[in-house]
This record gives sequence, structure tokens and C-alpha cells, in this order.
Amino acid sequence: MRKIWLRTLMIALVASFSVTAANALAVPSNAFYLHNSSNKVLHFTYACEGSSHRWKHELDPNSGKYYWAKNGCTEYTITKSTNMEDGETKSFTYDIDAGHRYEIFWDSSKGAWNIDEL
Repeated sequence: MRKIWLRTLMIALVASFSVTAANALAVPSNAFYLHNSSNKVLHFTYACEGSSHRWKHELDPNSGKYYWAKNGCTEYTITKSTNMEDGETKSFTYDIDAGHRYEIFWDSSKGAWNIDEL
């Protein structure tokens, strides 16, 4: 009985690793990674460089995710808007490249959202 249980556990672990590895391999080369280091859900858009079509997304607090365009573009712009203390909405736009990892955070010294490469 113990051998069957141990064998079942091993099969489950191998299957779990295979799914994780497959997901890692599924990220295309034109993807970028964005990590939200704030404690708020972030709403932002991104687009291929020079394109007017933008994709709207949200990113949970203290989490990260890969993003990409199916058309294969490798240069993107990210736009993050926020309401300022004076009631005005201000947008911040950044150029980023595929194959890189980025962190988005509130830079209190600038009073603006900022993006740095990880």
C-alpha cells in the first residue's frame, strides 16, 4: 500500500514539474515581464511601439506577469495614469523592450510612477 501511495506521489510531482516547465517554455521571445512592487492593483495599457492599438491590463499588488503581442513586435510602450492630489489625472509613458524584466513602482521623490529594469 505504501509503495502505491509513494508511486502516485512521484507521478504527481513529475506531472506538476512538467506543467510548470511547459508554462515557462510557452513565454514567447517577444514578451516582457512586469512586476508591480506597490500594494495596489495597477491598471495600465501597453502597445507595440508606433501602434495606436492599446491593450488594457491590471496587475495585482506585489506580483508580476509576462505580456506580449501576438504580432511579434519587440518594442513596447507602457502607459500608467494616476489621479494626482490636485485632482488632475497624469499619465506616464515608458518605452520597454521584449526579453527584459521590469518593475513598476511609485517614485515619491518624483511624484510619479516609474519603471526600472530588474
